[in-house]
Amino acid sequence: MSYKIPVPSIKEQNAIVSYLDTATEKIDAAIAQQQKMIDLLNERKQIIINRAVTKGLNPNAKMKDSGVEWIGEIPDGWFFLPGKSLYHENKVKNKNNEETNVLSLSYGKIIRKKELVEGLQPENYNSYQIVEPNYIIIRCTDLQNDHTSLRIGLVKERGIITGAYLGLIPHGNIIPSYLHLFLHVFDITKEIYRYGSGTRQSLNWVDFKNLPILIPSPEEQESICKYVNDIEAKINKQVFIASNQISLLQERKQIIINEVVTGKVKVTN
Repeated sequence: MSYKIPVPSIKEQNAIVSYLDTATEKIDAAIAQQQKMIDLLNERKQIIINRAVTKGLNPNAKMKDSGVEWIGEIPDGWFFLPGKSLYHENKVKNKNNEETNVLSLSYGKIIRKKELVEGLQPENYNSYQIVEPNYIIIRCTDLQNDHTSLRIGLVKERGIITGAYLGLIPHGNIIPSYLHLFLHVFDITKEIYRYGSGTRQSLNWVDFKNLPILIPSPEEQESICKYVNDIEAKINKQVFIASNQISLLQERKQIIINEVVTGKVKVTN
C-alpha cells in the first residue's frame, strides 16, 4: 500500500515553518504563564496551611518558643503530646477477603483503586489492612529516592489499603482532620525526611509513636480545619481554571499545526 503525501513548494514550506514557530512560541509562552500561576497558587496554599496549623488564626495571639526547630513559635496556650497518646497503629487485616473496596494513596488523597490505571493486582487482599473514615495512612517507604510525593492521606470511607502503609487510628483529645493537617504540614515541609536520613530508607510505627504533635484547643482545631478547607476550595478552583486554560491552549496549538500543515489555512510570506 502506498500513500500520496502533498508537498508544498520550498517557499511555502519555509513560510509554514516560520508561521508555526511564531504561533506555537506564543502559545507555549501562555502555557508557561498559566503553569507558573498554578505553581504559585499551590505554593501559597502550602504556606497558608503551614501557618494556620503551626501559628493558629489569631495574628495577635501571645507566642512562645515551641522548642521544635521546624515549627518555631506557637501560641501561648498550645502544647505538644507524643503521637502514641493521640493515635495507635492499625493492625486489622483483611482476613478471608471480607472487604472488597480497595483504596490507594495518590497525591496525598485516599481514593478508590478503580480510579487508577489498572496494573498488576495481587492474588488476594488478605494482607491488606481494613481502614475506616478518619484513619490516617502514611507511605513510609522509599524515603531516599522520592522527596516529592505526598505521603500522608486521610481516609474518607471504609475499605482496604496495602499493609505496606502505616495506618494510624486517632483517639484522645484531637480531631482527626486536624491531626491529618499537622502531619500533612510535617510532610510538605519535608521534615518527614529527617526521620529517614542516612542509611535508613523507611519509617515505621516507632518513629510516629514518639513524634511530638502540636495541640491547640478543640475549638481552635475545628476553626483551623474549617479555615483550611475554605482556603483549599478557593485555591483549588483557581488551579482548576488555570489547568483548563492550559488544556485549551494545547488543543488550540494542535489545531493550528494541523490546519496549517494540511493546507486548510493558507500561509503567506
